[in-house]
Amino acid sequence: MSIITNITAQKKKGRHNIYLDGSYFCSLDDFTVLSEHLKIGMEVSAEQLNEIQEKNEIEIAFSKCIRLISVRLRSVFELEEYLKSKGYLDKVIKNVIKKLKDYKYLDDIVFSKAYINAHKNYGKNVLMHKLMQKGIKKEDIKLFSAEEEKNNAKIMAKKYVKTHSEDLKTKEKLFRYLFSKGFDYEIVKQVLNEIFKSEIEEI
Repeated sequence: MSIITNITAQKKKGRHNIYLDGSYFCSLDDFTVLSEHLKIGMEVSAEQLNEIQEKNEIEIAFSKCIRLISVRLRSVFELEEYLKSKGYLDKVIKNVIKKLKDYKYLDDIVFSKAYINAHKNYGKNVLMHKLMQKGIKKEDIKLFSAEEEKNNAKIMAKKYVKTHSEDLKTKEKLFRYLFSKGFDYEIVKQVLNEIFKSEIEEI
């Protein structure tokens, strides 16, 4: 067993340095120091302090993730990358992700649905790409029906036309604009034909 020889407050509010046998061992937050009844002169093993520190790291990382999720939903991959960027060990990250899932704060299917509903200005091709970049599995992505995608494309097209003249040049620009947003080629053609009341040439 070792002895806690000193506990000093850090400049960072709410954190303390723990010294074991005269040497710095780790840092813990106020709550952990109090809840674990750590004090100078206390006998404790390095293994015990490591366990306490890991538990402390999990709680801190969990709180950070909750703050991020309170701003907007996140995918598992996004939070894993965030925690890695903050220097957390894989074991801590694994425990935090599990805890978030257990508390229903983290669900890639729910995230996928919310993301799609919030980005109706994109077609299925771009949405699929963006979601897979965020680590969502293809089988967990439930995209719009063809009719819903057509309706979304039509809404965007009407807004675009309001600020442009209805001529062939606008028609061609709008086609490229909608196609770049990931809307299906055939859907874009249908929407433009309905708005401009004439068949669009193959582009």
